[in-house]
Amino acid sequence: SDDNDISSQLVGYVNTSSLYTGVKNPFCEFLLNSSLGNDKKSAFDGIRYMNFYGTQMIGPVLVKNPFFLNKICKNITDSEEDFTLSSYQYLAYETTLSELKKRLV
Repeated sequence: SDDNDISSQLVGYVNTSSLYTGVKNPFCEFLLNSSLGNDKKSAFDGIRYMNFYGTQMIGPVLVKNPFFLNKICKNITDSEEDFTLSSYQYLAYETTLSELKKRLV
C-alpha cells in the first residue's frame, strides 16, 4: 500500500484482545501505527478468501471507509463501475484519517 494513497488506508477501531495466525496474504495494512497489526510486530491485518474479508477491525468498518465499501460493492456485483456514495462519507473519512495521523505522530 502507498502511504499517500488514502483509498488504501482503513480507519476504525481495532480489536487487540485476540490473535489469529496463519495469514499469508493480509488484505490491509494499518499504515498509521505498525503496532496495531494482528501480531503487534507488523502492521498487517485481515484475510481475504474469494468474497470473504476477515479483520480485527470492529465496526462500523464499511461506514467509516467509503473506498473499501465501494470495493466490496464492486466485488459483490462483479461491476467495474464505482458506486455513488455521498460526498459526506468521503469528507468524514478524510477528517478521521487526518485526526488519527495527528494523534499518532
